[in-house]
Amino acid sequence: MPLQPIDSPRERPAPRSAHGYDMAGEPVAVDLERPHIVVAVKPSCDGCRTILDANLSALTGLPVTFLAAAADPEWADDPVVISPEGLAALEITWPPFFVFVADGWVKTEGVVFGAEQIVEAVRSVS
Repeated sequence: MPLQPIDSPRERPAPRSAHGYDMAGEPVAVDLERPHIVVAVKPSCDGCRTILDANLSALTGLPVTFLAAAADPEWADDPVVISPEGLAALEITWPPFFVFVADGWVKTEGVVFGAEQIVEAVRSVS
């Protein structure tokens, strides 16, 4: 049985996009109008590193964006978007956490336990 978060996912409206900047300081706009997985990460988090390295997009066939509240040198070579506003708009308060957005709604969400858990959660609502 896959690991499940304690709290049930809260289906709710999702923003149409999230804006931030990449680790080079360049602006980034994330299109959330199509099905998308967003994973919140934080520095010095072994679980976050595992998810960053897991190639979730290949496992799910969906775009995946990693959001963080602040830049950290640890992510110099990672596709992390710095967007505290994006995290707030998606109602993500503490990483590691994921949301799956589709049809303008957060369809499922949870604390990240691993790539397989995210894949299963997305499949269960797709």
